[in-house]
Amino acid sequence: MSKKERPQTQSAFTLFSKSSKLVSDNVRLFMIVSIATIAQAVYGIFRKPVTNVQIKSVADVFKQLGFSPAIFAVFVVVTVVMAAVLPKLSTEVAKGNKPTISDLWDFALRYTFPIFALSIITGLAIMGGLILLIVPGVIILRKFYLAPYVLVDQDTGILESLRISARLTDKAPGSIWGLIGVSILLSFPSAVSVYGIGAIVSAILTIAYAVAPALRYQELKKLK
Repeated sequence: MSKKERPQTQSAFTLFSKSSKLVSDNVRLFMIVSIATIAQAVYGIFRKPVTNVQIKSVADVFKQLGFSPAIFAVFVVVTVVMAAVLPKLSTEVAKGNKPTISDLWDFALRYTFPIFALSIITGLAIMGGLILLIVPGVIILRKFYLAPYVLVDQDTGILESLRISARLTDKAPGSIWGLIGVSILLSFPSAVSVYGIGAIVSAILTIAYAVAPALRYQELKKLK
């Protein structure tokens, strides 16, 4: 296919408006799926700093954090499940579908572990690449960026999802770097603001951009 005939990907900034529109149209579901992100941001505002705590045991760690091990365990479980559901929700709305809570729950029961395992494998691969040399780790991040969307869309295995993601992202590497760059920009308010307000702003912006990777995935599937 010639350069003129080849479909072009949209800029990462253009995808923000499209993603935010889709999130707005399905705001209830995205609020539910993003509950862990929202809770963490709100907690940052109301948390009372604990000082003069010497870390000598696991209990001291939780005392420093300001919540009990039971609450932490619930938060971890909710985070893992919602992180698995988000690619599914994003992929469905990117296709123009209207998933229900029941659809997402059925998906979570079946796919939470595979997607969690995928995230662990991807994280270890990126970490290994960074330890050996920074460049390979960064490249692995780009190659495997769309793996969760491949898995939920094509119902592939973990390794096959990674392989397909690498092939798709090799078609237009810059389109993935754009997504990563915008995502980093959206996190800036959390880093520079005080009193936790920046974390709320970053959380809202991140949720608004949640469909962008799924939209990019749909674009790259069309590239030859």
